[in-house]
Amino acid sequence: MWGRKIGFVFMRIIMSSFSFDSMFHQFLISFDFLQFLKSNRPEMRPVPSFSGQTS
Repeated sequence: MWGRKIGFVFMRIIMSSFSFDSMFHQFLISFDFLQFLKSNRPEMRPVPSFSGQTS
């Protein structure tokens, strides 16, 4: 019973924040693209906070 209720609330939260999720997804895609460009151009120094994190 508790699992189904929590799942329903979780689905409601996802459905209500769908527009925000898609916007955040677009941001993640553009961020990944920037990281991809940085990794392909050695002359561009990576951001110090992201150094060491290679995906």
